[in-house]
Amino acid sequence: MKRTTFLSKLVAGYGALILVTVLVVAMLGGSALESGAYEQIEAGLRSQVELFESLAHRDADRIGKPGYELELARLGQRSGVRFTVIALDGKVLADSSLPSANLDNHGSRPEVSEAMATGRSASSLRRSKSVGTELLYLAKVVELPGRKLVLRVSQPLDLVRSGYRRFLQAMSVGVGLTVVLAIVGGFWFLRRVTEPLRNMTSVALDRGGRLRGR
Repeated sequence: MKRTTFLSKLVAGYGALILVTVLVVAMLGGSALESGAYEQIEAGLRSQVELFESLAHRDADRIGKPGYELELARLGQRSGVRFTVIALDGKVLADSSLPSANLDNHGSRPEVSEAMATGRSASSLRRSKSVGTELLYLAKVVELPGRKLVLRVSQPLDLVRSGYRRFLQAMSVGVGLTVVLAIVGGFWFLRRVTEPLRNMTSVALDRGGRLRGR
């Protein structure tokens, strides 16, 4: 019984060590995956803001006029990206997701205020006050004929979050299977390794008993 208890404790410790190791690897891998996904989205937004800038130069005299926001909405639907044009005083001139007339002043939005303060592109990851979802934003100040504007692009992180959750679910199943297989395999291996020792012990005890009985 004592030998069986010792063997069980040894296998349990072996399984716990494997579980901790696999969980650490899974957490590090998941974090790297999520970080890489954010970097890809931000790289895509940088390409989109450059495209947006070229379109803004083409349509400079139409920004803020009837019909322009509808075209911006179509562009947003095709690309899956939210496009926003903001004046330097923070007023939203056009938005691809919501009517600009319904939006409050955007001058205090982190990415907008930083872009206006530095004159460079600025990004932020936050929950949108307007649409209520978590978005990655990228804003850039551009100079158009006669005025400067802030062009902002953003993309929801739903796909990244759902992909991360699927990764964690798959890893959970994998961890469970790994631990079960490791414990079963370890128990079998330890029994094979310790079997000669147990046989020798049994023989020694048997001989000792016979000697005492004489």
